Amino acid sequence: MRFFALLGFMAISSYALAQNQGPVSADSANPVVNDAGPERIHLDVGGGLALYNGSVAKAYNYDLGKLGFTFDFNVGWRVSDSTPLYLGLETGVYYWGVTATYSTGLVHDVSAYALPLLPRVTYQFEFSPKVHPYLSVSAGPSLYVETQNFSDTTADTSKTRIVFEALVHPGLNLNFGKHFGLNIDPKLGTLDGTFIFLSSVGALFRF
Repeated sequence: MRFFALLGFMAISSYALAQNQGPVSADSANPVVNDAGPERIHLDVGGGLALYNGSVAKAYNYDLGKLGFTFDFNVGWRVSDSTPLYLGLETGVYYWGVTATYSTGLVHDVSAYALPLLPRVTYQFEFSPKVHPYLSVSAGPSLYVETQNFSDTTADTSKTRIVFEALVHPGLNLNFGKHFGLNIDPKLGTLDGTFIFLSSVGALFRF
């Protein structure tokens, strides 16, 4: 009798404990451990339009900005899992060109291109898993080449020099999956002491 009484007491105690704990969910029964952390490398490739007037264009009152384009490549490394700060590098090519024809028939071509190599710091605002605004600052050297050609070749000139470039990027990353997204990266700042604006839209890869 004592044995059956002990079994009954154990059964009642087990039932009461189960009622207090509630049903066990599948997630709690089979917990998923995610220790991979955020992606450490961001890489984006894109291009767009450019607004800039070089020294030759300004001297002849041409507007190179209307015909400019840019292609750029950026890579950034996240400094830690807990801080959405990226240190990286950006490069690419900017190009502007315009052709003017004088009443005398003389044709004047003016073009310029720049090859930047800029260290870059980016802070990403992680408000949601899919939408990440960010603010970047980049500055460094840029190889700048400006050329003017005349149809009679009497005054063709070409200037190549290293200039300083500094940009601010108020951008946006849209994530479509774990490793792929869309990068919208407008840039404004200075190139060789003259205001520059570069618009860029491209693919974002995350590793």
